[in-house]
Amino acid sequence: MDTLALSTRVKERKSTYYLPLRLCDIVLISQTEDENFQLYGTSVELVEVVCLVLDMRQVPMKSVLELQDCTGKFLGVVYTRSEIQVPAALKGFSKEEGYASIFGRLIKFADEPVISIMKARNVDYSEVMAFRARAAHTLCSLSRLRKAQGNEQLQAQVLQMLSPAGVPLTVLAEKLKLPQDVLRCEVFVLLEQGTVTIKNNRVYKTNA
Repeated sequence: MDTLALSTRVKERKSTYYLPLRLCDIVLISQTEDENFQLYGTSVELVEVVCLVLDMRQVPMKSVLELQDCTGKFLGVVYTRSEIQVPAALKGFSKEEGYASIFGRLIKFADEPVISIMKARNVDYSEVMAFRARAAHTLCSLSRLRKAQGNEQLQAQVLQMLSPAGVPLTVLAEKLKLPQDVLRCEVFVLLEQGTVTIKNNRVYKTNA
């Protein structure tokens, strides 16, 4: 699928198309003034991730899931009507059985973006590998939409500020005096170039 086709499909089929993403890619998603989520200038509403569920805890009227893949961690929530009944989104799912395919909608929870989970199911390793290929294709396609707008001088500044211990995205934005959505775009380009990695919301040089 070419870049234009992907962009059109995402915009026209928001209600049915789940964008396959790694958790580090979701960290780079920014929120516009009208509270829509965007990744590299493309609107994102529904996402699919394949990951491990490290923890699942019950709080009033919702279950909170801690998600982790090889690129980072993120939170998912499942809203429930009863603390006793298993939510429809989690029926047949077991976090002890390894990798899970998570489908959901991006929302704000406690002022942070999370995945409101609509369906979780267990998957085998062949499905994990197939998903990673689809997510990589999505990443490449979205990055082409904005790569021409990358600021090489700013990217060089980001690289100079990185330490072996990594630097949180919020700290980079504060030190560079940049809106976080602008910084995310530049980090996204560096991620595509293979010069940085992102784990647990921290940015690292790949050779650190």
